[in-house]
Amino acid sequence: MSLSRARRFLGVAIAGIVAVLAVCIAVPALADDAGASLPGLEESWRYEAGQQRAHPATDGAVGSAKAQADGSGPALPLALNFRVSKQGDSYVADFGGGHMVVNGAKAFGIDVSEHNGTIDWQKAKAAGVDFAILRIGWGTYGERGAGGLSSTDAMFARNLAGARAAGVKVGVYLYSYAGWKPTQSLGYWEDYASREADHVLTVLERQGVEPGELDYPVYYDLEELYLEKPILSFGAEAVSNREFLAKIAKTFCDKIEGAGYEAGVYANLNWWNNFLTDPVFESWERWVARYPESGASGQSSLYQGEHAMWQAHSQAYVDGVGTCDINFDYRDDRGQAAPQESYFDQEHPQGSMFRLYNPSTGAHHFTTDAREAKALEASGWKNERIAWTCSSHGLPVYRLYNPSSGDHHFTMYPDERTGLIAQGWKDEGIAFHSEGKTAIYRLFNPNLTQGTHHYVASEAERDALVESGWTYESISFIAS
Repeated sequence: MSLSRARRFLGVAIAGIVAVLAVCIAVPALADDAGASLPGLEESWRYEAGQQRAHPATDGAVGSAKAQADGSGPALPLALNFRVSKQGDSYVADFGGGHMVVNGAKAFGIDVSEHNGTIDWQKAKAAGVDFAILRIGWGTYGERGAGGLSSTDAMFARNLAGARAAGVKVGVYLYSYAGWKPTQSLGYWEDYASREADHVLTVLERQGVEPGELDYPVYYDLEELYLEKPILSFGAEAVSNREFLAKIAKTFCDKIEGAGYEAGVYANLNWWNNFLTDPVFESWERWVARYPESGASGQSSLYQGEHAMWQAHSQAYVDGVGTCDINFDYRDDRGQAAPQESYFDQEHPQGSMFRLYNPSTGAHHFTTDAREAKALEASGWKNERIAWTCSSHGLPVYRLYNPSSGDHHFTMYPDERTGLIAQGWKDEGIAFHSEGKTAIYRLFNPNLTQGTHHYVASEAERDALVESGWTYESISFIAS
């Protein structure tokens, strides 16, 4: 992830009174709590005092044997002239000094921040970039950290506009500093996570990004090194890092989702396997960072849990962007609206007669079966809602079907029913019963091959149909 790379240690120059003698004393980039980084000056598996580690440890804790073996050894080299292409069900990436084959991915993308400088989004799109996750900032809104850095990414607005103009889909992430200062209380940090969510929502609102307009989630970036300790101390309180991470993630993500946006969480493979194990993380999309060695086919994150996104490289050189992180997206439903409940899945009065219209043939269809109505709607028929309410008592009304024309017909007259059956119509039995106070009028249109008969409860609609060429036949039956 393109995190802040402030390349300055805090320093205090103490000049002696003695002439020609000056002493410069370097002060570590820490707050007044050992092990905690200043906001805006990251200390994580990827960054040390705000500068990117030479070999990020995605598979194990920083400095561990596993990290040395799997994460901070010679991972993927600097990927010069990176090119990616979709070949069947796989993405094939070729670059100077490396080759990757990624199976099953649906899209290829990058994640960037102000530290990537000015991006030529048209060139990035031409290089195969389908999506971009943009850093919206870090910490809480208006916060100042190392060197007085603003907590809102200076290039976010420009990147958002440029990516959209180029047809690149977008999501956002916020680098979290919740928990960076151990002298604060646990409650303080839960509130801090809430204010981090407020930061995101404030910036999105100012940029006019409404819920549903982001193609990808709002990701909560969890990676601060202090939080890798099994037991975390906050003032007089102690809590496991698993519990703390679950608390702040829930606070942040619940507020994001409460505002109508989709939420996700970013972390490396080690964190997902060992720290982000609470069941609450099943609630949000997972974004997993792991940088494999080059050359092998079928590369993946190696994470065994369900996840949608894999950050596969931190040193790819993408045209129009420069050196950046690259990602593969495994979801195939991006940008699709959440399925809406069908009208026919809702509760309706017993005996409801649903009316549907076929714009291709001009035919109408009537049914009391909500499942039949829903299937017709799915095949292109227009839902015209409830035509009338049928009774369960009274004289039976039969429904018949013509397999030659596809037409349906209702009748309560035994002789008409018998005659239609003799002509080849199929008897579908009793559809409902005729009883009540509402007259249902039957009309006939000789110019139609399907839906030649129509049934209406409205005198005004009946008269309008007659004026347009339909023939009024009679009151067909009575509805309640």
